Amino acid sequence: MYNFNLLVSCPWIETGKARREIFYFLGLLGDDSPLVQRTLARGVIGVKTKLDPRSVTRSLGPIFVKDAVAFRFTFKWVPVDLWVSSDLESMKEAVEKIKDGIKSDETWRMTVEKRRYTSHHKIDIIK
Repeated sequence: MYNFNLLVSCPWIETGKARREIFYFLGLLGDDSPLVQRTLARGVIGVKTKLDPRSVTRSLGPIFVKDAVAFRFTFKWVPVDLWVSSDLESMKEAVEKIKDGIKSDETWRMTVEKRRYTSHHKIDIIK
C-alpha cells in the first residue's frame, strides 16, 4: 500500500514543474526532504511529508490568498488519512477506524474521486 499522506493534482504535461512547486512550498513550511513522485494516475502526484498533511493544506490557504499566482502548477492538495483497498468492505472498515477522530462540533463528508475504478458508482460507494 502507498505511504503518501498528500495527493497533489497538476497538469499531466507539467509534472516536473509541479514537483518543483511542491518541494518549494513544503520547504517553506519546514520539510526540506519530502518524497514526491508520480502516481499511476496522470496528473496526480503522491507526496510523503514529515509535516501533518492537514496543517500543510491549512497553511497553503493564506499563501494563496496573498499571492494566487504562486500556485502555477499545482491545483489541489488533498490530505490522505488512510490508504485502503478499493473494495467496499475495506472502505467500510476504514471509516470505522477513523470515525472517532471526528469531534462533536465538527462535520464530516465523504467525497469519492475515482480514476480507473469502474466497479461501483461513486454514490453507491458513499452510501
